[in-house]
Amino acid sequence: MPLTDRVWRELLVLSGELAELSETDADDGIDRLMASLYRLTGADEGFILFTTRTTRPGAADPLGGWRPARLIYNRRSEERARIATEWASDPRRLVAKQNARRIAAGAGTTRVTLRSNLAASLPRHGVPVDAPLFAELGVRDRLTGGTPVDPATEVVIGLDVRRRTTFSDDAAEVTGTALTHLRWFFRRLAGHMGIAAPRGPRLSPREREALRLLLGGGTEKTLAREMGVAASTFHQYVKALYRKLGVSSRAALMARFVGRAASAEPLHRERGVEPEGGAAPRLGIVTL
Repeated sequence: MPLTDRVWRELLVLSGELAELSETDADDGIDRLMASLYRLTGADEGFILFTTRTTRPGAADPLGGWRPARLIYNRRSEERARIATEWASDPRRLVAKQNARRIAAGAGTTRVTLRSNLAASLPRHGVPVDAPLFAELGVRDRLTGGTPVDPATEVVIGLDVRRRTTFSDDAAEVTGTALTHLRWFFRRLAGHMGIAAPRGPRLSPREREALRLLLGGGTEKTLAREMGVAASTFHQYVKALYRKLGVSSRAALMARFVGRAASAEPLHRERGVEPEGGAAPRLGIVTL
């Protein structure tokens, strides 16, 4: 089902907050991103995994050459992180995991998998290979989503729930939408960590602040007053942002950062208005 206004509002605010952060504020950005996803999906903890294609894809490799490059845990104790890292670093276990194979098979697209229905797809009395890991961690369900950063780098977000049985399809939709519309942030993060070549222009602190305000909505005069500068000065920041980001309008700027058309008013969305380039397709939610 379509995402609610509340979800869009939180993603819009999150995008603005992340845009304001400098490249050295990676930890803060990760914490803000994951906190929003926990609120929107009901997850208890999660991780971000960057993968790189280390070998040419071949029939003998179920993961198509993709291997973990950097694993970042959030809200997980040192002991729980140690247990999960041991599993993630074991090639035999990694290749055997159906979830990892399905995520790797969808490289180049935004995709989301739900582990909750894995048992239904297995032979009678079949047991997922990572069942011991989930039992040890006390995880009842995992939602995993991935999206490309560049042709040789992918980012995967994993969300775990321990208090209830399963994630909903709506939670999967939220995760996939966040992956798609915040892809710019993952590119910047991967560049900062040395996993992928940095992309995009460098913005000054004042330009980042102006960008955050623009993404929140409002007229330039109002935003200039909030920023504490003259309207003409704020307009110069806007012109610099348009030039550096390769856009020519507020709508194009919003589409770049939140993936949908938007006006100068906060979350003003009319029926039938689609993102530039046409309507975004619904996410393919894979039930393993």
